[in-house]
Formats: sequence, structure tokens, C-alpha cells
Amino acid sequence: MTKRVILFQGDSITDANRDRSNPRHLGYGYVPHIQAFYPDDIVYNRGISGDRTVELLERWQADCLDLNPDILSIYVGVNDVWHKHKWHKPMTLELFEANYRKLIEAAQRRNPAIKILLISPFVFPFGDFQPEWRPDLDGEIAIIERLASEYGALHLPLEKILFERSKSIPMKELADDAIHPTPLGHRLIAEEIRRKIDLFNA
Repeated sequence: MTKRVILFQGDSITDANRDRSNPRHLGYGYVPHIQAFYPDDIVYNRGISGDRTVELLERWQADCLDLNPDILSIYVGVNDVWHKHKWHKPMTLELFEANYRKLIEAAQRRNPAIKILLISPFVFPFGDFQPEWRPDLDGEIAIIERLASEYGALHLPLEKILFERSKSIPMKELADDAIHPTPLGHRLIAEEIRRKIDLFNA
């Protein structure tokens, strides 16, 4: 049986303090849970803390296309908003969408049979979160959902799911700084990703 290559791309939530000197290190977040779910597959973590869509594009050849994944998960967006409002880094929804399209299209050109999962960013309403982020975040979520439909990818509406979970689990037990998941948060995210990956097998 041929092993699938499953690649997780994103920012610090995916990175989760992985040892970047070891290309097979999966970090301490949701990605190692995925490897445990699929022990016969090859799982890569190429998340980098602080990355936005523009940084993903800059390293897409080495950190995605050269790995030629069978399944690609892209989980990015919160830094595009956060860094815009906190450090005035350039970001518009039009730029976000253009960058995201380039990521998807490059992956599909490399492997027309690739299966792609797009994960929407989430932020809880406390900590570093500011209300003026909301329009950009909502815009990103709408873009990601639309791109998933357009390109035949699956979409994981993570913020909707985690807000629903927060009705029974306090938000700070899911992400104690409103942005970065706790171990429990990572485990719940991994379970949601597993449900989507299993759809690829159906």
C-alpha cells in the first residue's frame, strides 16, 4: 500500500514549536495527533510562526510543491489581520484572496489529483483581539469558504465549530490567549481535521 503524504501548512497554530532543524518533527499541537490517527501515512508540518499568506507564497516551492503532498491542509489568516492592525503591515481582502488563490493553484498544477483542506482562522473575543479585526476576519472566512467551493477543496469552518464548543467548554480552556489553542484546543482541532480527511477516503 502506497503511503500518502499529508502536509500541514500555516502559522504558529500549525507550527506549535516544532524543531525546524528536524524536517520530520511535527511540533506539539494538532499535527502529531493527525500522525497518530494515520500511522501508515507520511505527515509533514511546515507551519511557521508569524506567517501570513505572503510568507507562505515566498516559501511555497520548497515547503509545499517539492514535497508533492497527496493531501494539503492550509490554515492561515489570523496574522494577515493581526499584523495589519497591530504593526500596519499591508493587507487587504483583495490581496489576501489573490495570495490564497496562488497557493491553491500552484499546488493543483503540481499535482492535479491533490486533495486540499482549507481551514478558516478563529479568534475569541478577549486578549489581543480588537473589535476592528472583525470585518477583516469575517471577510477572510467568506473568501476561504468560497475558494474551497471554487477549487473543489474541503472547508473546515473552525471558528464556528469552536464557538459552538465554547458553550460547554470555557473559551480560555480552548485558547487561553484567544488565538493559540491549548492542548485541549489542539486535540479538538485534530479531531475536526480527521473528520475532513476521512471524507477524502470515502
